[in-house]
Amino acid sequence: MESDQKNVEKYQSPLSSPQKLIVFCQGTILKIVDYLIRRGFFASDEKHDLVQHINLQLLEKGENIRKNYDGRVPLDAYLSVVVRNICIRYKETYTSRSLLRVPDHFFLEKTVDPNPGVFSKMVVSEEIERLETILSLYADEKEKLLIVFRLIVTKTITPEKILSYYGDISVKLLEDVFSVLSSLEQLKRKEIFKVLIPLVNSKEGKKSTPDTLRKWFDRRVQEIIHLINGNPPRSFYSKETLLILFEYYFEKR
Repeated sequence: MESDQKNVEKYQSPLSSPQKLIVFCQGTILKIVDYLIRRGFFASDEKHDLVQHINLQLLEKGENIRKNYDGRVPLDAYLSVVVRNICIRYKETYTSRSLLRVPDHFFLEKTVDPNPGVFSKMVVSEEIERLETILSLYADEKEKLLIVFRLIVTKTITPEKILSYYGDISVKLLEDVFSVLSSLEQLKRKEIFKVLIPLVNSKEGKKSTPDTLRKWFDRRVQEIIHLINGNPPRSFYSKETLLILFEYYFEKR
């Protein structure tokens, strides 16, 4: 995309060498480290060693960061993921302190690590419980929401999941829905609402459009983000990280 290329061009200077990348990243590093210390994840006397460790890691990873950065997000946002992953490894490898309260959602991104540590699993489990509590507030709408989230995140769904919410629908309508789903090699977000709207209209006795369903879903997503982040904020979920949390959620269901 054009915007992706513009980001790559915009950050050419800090990406030109690991040393420049470290200078560019210092604000992000300090913000993350200070936040973790305030939340009790690290002791204040660990700050200097942790910052030095992060800088050394960035020196080693600089070339890979340059190659892997594709411009889809601002460079500082991309680097914040790199830095927090370094913090995870540092905590699990170099310290023996008791595990204290962790910043919510901070370590939720999917990684290529096939053996995530006990600590990371604990954080994910806790966040899933928080999400389940919030979903319970939606009562009759919960399963309707989950069907949309499941299709967006996993791209698949079983007839049992459909029937668990939509219940008394005709066999033909169910067959039509799965006929469309099976014909879509890569289910796009806008197609999900087109597929589901006949089910919604059948259950609710309405003549809504796919766009009506999409707007309803988008409002609920914003509500969930607001609820899970809290006021004052205790977390910093976005649409993207919320979908990652739902990936873990569906793995447990």
